[in-house]
Formats: sequence, structure tokens, C-alpha cells
Amino acid sequence: IQLFFEDITRVYAAENVDAETFTSFDFALEQEALKSSENYARAKDYFAKTLTTEMTALPGDRAKTASREGMLKTQTEKLAGSNIDAFCRLKGLTVNSLFLSAMAYTLHRYTRSPNIQITTISNGRSDAKLSRNMGMLVKTLVISMPITPKDTVESFIALVQQRIFGAI
Repeated sequence: IQLFFEDITRVYAAENVDAETFTSFDFALEQEALKSSENYARAKDYFAKTLTTEMTALPGDRAKTASREGMLKTQTEKLAGSNIDAFCRLKGLTVNSLFLSAMAYTLHRYTRSPNIQITTISNGRSDAKLSRNMGMLVKTLVISMPITPKDTVESFIALVQQRIFGAI
């Protein structure tokens, strides 16, 4: 959307708007050609080794039952975004990895599954030639995150980050 508004602003200012040099169709053709590459074979092998056959499933919604037995009262805490950013910079982690790790660990505690597997998205713009592309390039990623008693918080967040980068 930002790109669209930038171009509209240029048009109203009587400025030239550059045509796309690499279109979404070009990108689709490039992605199709990658299916016969060595990188594609490696990616296929990576996912075969890291993914399980089932996604993490949540048990039925207990909030719909009349009883509140076993339920906790909701508590909200506020964290300063600058503290989160500073922690991530210090540990060499992304904020996305931190929050995805927190969600995965919450799912682990809720489901008792030793391997949390979810889907997330990537904006699909990892290549500079796509920076001014108007296409919808979102990619769905499956992330598998095993949780073991030997994990520390830091090592688990690092594993999640590694899995995100591996999936991209």
C-alpha cells in the first residue's frame, strides 16, 4: 500500500513514476524455474527433516463451558518496546523470533505437545529487486519448534529464529 501511495503522490506532483523493472509475473516465472534447482531440493529435504505430519491442535475451548474450574484470571502486563528491542539486540535475536517463541511456548504449555508446529507468513520480499513491486508476494511458512527440558529461554528463542530463517 505504501508503494501505491508514494506513486499516487508522485503523479499528483506531476513527477515521473518508474515502471516496474521486475514484475510479479517475472517473479512467478522465476519461482517456477527454481523447482528444478539444487536449492529447491535442499529446501525440500530441510522441510522433510524438520516438519511433522500434524499441525499443533488446540483442545476444545474451555471458556465456552459454564465452569471456570482450572482457569486463571486474566492479567495484563505492559512492557516498554525499547526494553524488548534492547534485549533482542543484545542477544542477536529478532523481535519476531521473541514473540513467536513466546507463543510457541504458550502452546506447548497448553497442549503438552513436545513439538509445536504452526504456520506463519513472510512478506516474500527478501530480494531487493522486489522492493518496488506492486504484487502480493506473501509466503506461508510452516515452522516446527521442538521443545525439550534442556532448552533455556535464550536457546529456544535462537532455535525458533533459526527455524524461521530456515523456512524463508
